[in-house]
Amino acid sequence: MGKKNLLANFLGRSGALKLIVKFPTTNLIVFNYHRIYTSPLCTQYDEGVFAHSEDIFLAQMRWIKENFNILRESELLDIFDDKATLTGRNAMITFDDGYVDNYELAYPILSDLKIPATFFIPCNQIEGITPPWWDQISYLLKTSKKQTILFQSTEFKISDDGEMNKQAINDILRIFKTSPVIDIPSLLKYLVKSCEAPLPELIDLSKQFMSWSQIKEVSSNNITIGSHTMNHNILANLNDNEQVSELKISKSVIESKIDRSIYSVAYPVGGPTAFNKITKEIAKDVGYKIGYSFINGYHQDCTMDKFEIRRVELNQNINFFKAQTILPSIF
Repeated sequence: MGKKNLLANFLGRSGALKLIVKFPTTNLIVFNYHRIYTSPLCTQYDEGVFAHSEDIFLAQMRWIKENFNILRESELLDIFDDKATLTGRNAMITFDDGYVDNYELAYPILSDLKIPATFFIPCNQIEGITPPWWDQISYLLKTSKKQTILFQSTEFKISDDGEMNKQAINDILRIFKTSPVIDIPSLLKYLVKSCEAPLPELIDLSKQFMSWSQIKEVSSNNITIGSHTMNHNILANLNDNEQVSELKISKSVIESKIDRSIYSVAYPVGGPTAFNKITKEIAKDVGYKIGYSFINGYHQDCTMDKFEIRRVELNQNINFFKAQTILPSIF
């Protein structure tokens, strides 16, 4: 167990976290989620996006509601526009990718607790036009009957006596994330050949995502909708015109589907190399007011870059996630 885990458990068991949270401070922490699952997790798709069970998510939401002022996106915009002031402990809840469990599992919890959130939607995944390559990769490796495959001149051990090698999935996902968008179809085709397994049916993949009617429903019930681009491509890997297309068209499509304006975008993947200065300039030019990264961190005031808002993924351990929320500079 790492030092931070030991410290978090000590602080939790000693009651120190309950004392520390009472100390006054001013900050904003934006918490990010992808998929929620009902235990036990059993999926043919990418387990990496299933970070939290339904029970853990409920516990986290209760803790955050008890100890934070949870902002709507409109309230953050008011702070940026000097119409309001950031005071005390503030949080925002966000979900990326538009998976159906956001609607079926997370949305009821958020509604019951009256917690506002923002869902970021990748349009062509909702439409079933652009199936998520990360889910396709996991499906191929999990359904392959081979124990090892050759991919990109490297041999990967993908199973051992029926047990899936998750490291192989993560390593191959990393190759895709760092490859030009134009190469993704050929890489998938090569992986199909290497695994000697078929890709999942598009109709089955499409069932993993919310429908537009579900997205419109939540948009009228305390959930803000933002863009996650058209195709969930890594924006920094695109040329300027392609970035404009991903950002501008997705904004227009979502607005037409939910009959309301949207003002925010979350950059797909969202790490330091997933977007760039040009991305942020284009986002502003086509009408967004806020851009969210997936770079870990929090904000002590609103002098932050409005187009590079940092977000935090909470740990599943109860003491660790509480420590993350109230001692973000350490955890």
